[in-house]
Amino acid sequence: MKPRIFIGSSGEGLKVAEYIKHKLQKAEFEVYLWTDDIFKANNSVLETLLKEASLFDFGIMVATKDDFTKKRDKEFETARDNVVFEFGLFLGRLGTNRSFVIQEKGTELPSDLYGITVPRFEMSDNLNSNFELNTEIDKIVKTIKEKIQLGELGLLPSTVLAIGYFENFVSLICESLNLLNELEVKGKKYKKFQFNIIM
Repeated sequence: MKPRIFIGSSGEGLKVAEYIKHKLQKAEFEVYLWTDDIFKANNSVLETLLKEASLFDFGIMVATKDDFTKKRDKEFETARDNVVFEFGLFLGRLGTNRSFVIQEKGTELPSDLYGITVPRFEMSDNLNSNFELNTEIDKIVKTIKEKIQLGELGLLPSTVLAIGYFENFVSLICESLNLLNELEVKGKKYKKFQFNIIM
């Protein structure tokens, strides 16, 4: 099973995120951008993120200089706040070994991340010839492959199966049963019933 990787970015950092996706697909990973129909209609962004973070083996956030933030009378170029939030979410779900942030040089990140080795790159028009960016992507690819070889993907395949089973079978059955006033089985009518799953 190919490892599933989520890449998040701001709209401004999307070009870099798309390039990283291309490079990771060449390394034969299953890669999804935040623009790849992850966020469905009628679902909140937070609800979707919480669910999706459990369905990926790795998360990569691209932190680019998108905003200006003023702290203690000093102004900094910072990453979009949702990119920082999503990195924290993936850190919480997947841990520091499977969550990465790749940072455009000059982008201020929260001080809580000090001490974590963060891949950095200088932005350029031609990403294909951007030595720093490509070197950092290659390091991430190498790290992911090492984690796979060490068997650090945990129980993800069974988690995915369990969520699929619940969403596509258990949830639908329970919803249908709740709509009935009574249930008839082999000619006998029941007003009350419960749905049990035996493992």
